[in-house]
Amino acid sequence: DDGTRSIPATTNLPFFATVLGDPSGEQGLRYREVLESFNPTMAAIQQMSFMDYSFGVSFGNQIPVNKVTLGYNFGFSYKNNTEFYKNAEYGRYGLSSDPDETELDVREFQVGDFGVNSVLLSGLAGFAVKTMRSKYRLNIIHLQNG
Repeated sequence: DDGTRSIPATTNLPFFATVLGDPSGEQGLRYREVLESFNPTMAAIQQMSFMDYSFGVSFGNQIPVNKVTLGYNFGFSYKNNTEFYKNAEYGRYGLSSDPDETELDVREFQVGDFGVNSVLLSGLAGFAVKTMRSKYRLNIIHLQNG
């Protein structure tokens, strides 16, 4: 690591909850100073996404062995989905620290394009043993969202 991702300040780091009450105060200005000193190339990069798609495959079988039947099944699926909103508006509002002020303060307001790419990967493995009087099954599933 060449230090590009390191936090640009090590002392006097205000907490977000502290800044919310008074964003234009001393703590708020320090918070903004730390945020703005991050490397801007670490920001999101706008690019064309590939098409939304998904695929899956599964197979299984039962095999009779003497007086028992052994079974298995396996499955795998992959899904890629992109959502995009042009000129999206995002706002966060809160009560003022002044008790006489009844109007909500704007804490954060952003306007711009917003996109999210979701990938879901899943796998399933199942095994079973069936006798004349009983069934024993074991299923293992793994889901991962990225």
